Amino acid sequence: MELVMLGRMWLLGGWAERSRGRIYTSTTREGGEHRVVARLGSVRGVEEVSLRVDAGVSGAGGTFVPAHVGSVFASAGYCGRSFDEGLLRFHDSESAPTFRDHVREAFPELVSVDADVVAFDWQGRQIVATNQGDGADPVLVVADIGRGEVGEFGKLSEFTGILRHDDMVSQVFAESFFREWKNAVGAPDAGLSFTDSVGFSVPLYLGGEYTVGNLELTDTDMLWGIGSQIWAQVRDVPPGTPIRLNLG
Repeated sequence: MELVMLGRMWLLGGWAERSRGRIYTSTTREGGEHRVVARLGSVRGVEEVSLRVDAGVSGAGGTFVPAHVGSVFASAGYCGRSFDEGLLRFHDSESAPTFRDHVREAFPELVSVDADVVAFDWQGRQIVATNQGDGADPVLVVADIGRGEVGEFGKLSEFTGILRHDDMVSQVFAESFFREWKNAVGAPDAGLSFTDSVGFSVPLYLGGEYTVGNLELTDTDMLWGIGSQIWAQVRDVPPGTPIRLNLG
């Protein structure tokens, strides 16, 4: 297959809404819908964040404590949980080692910052903790195999700040694009399994379009496995260079 390498692009940015502290959760049920109510201890007091838990959807592993972020999400019971129909999911003890290896293989620069995975969104983009920044508030990045990009997401406190606001979660993780795809495939109310994501059929850096027509449901492990092979062959190629891919 011959394609042309395009310039890199980055679409997902960090949102700076700061909060600090540990998350404490309880589960409630409203109108048949499970919700996790989390309290974040912050310098401005105790505040609540509401996330929709996807009932019956979970990972196969147990508790996982990512490097650098401590037990903030593990203590909240987020490990292996899926939220908002798969919009955002948190790694567990089974998924984390697999995707830690994937992100380090695809983006070797993450090895030097001792990268570890925390969560992933509906497109399979990995939220990754690093050893950069304040030890109590480490820098997070987003590893995106569909774009061939690693971009700064913000600090841990900024991530927990995002989770306090449904509208920010929706914006940061492109919920409108997710819903557009679900409508296009005739499944507006369907959610993703814990192991599936919706990736670009043709990566954006190879000329793929940022459209619903270039999206397909796929196993997240396969998305990263094949995507890493492609990215390894083109990441050092100048834009505009014709390339022939070898997927062994």
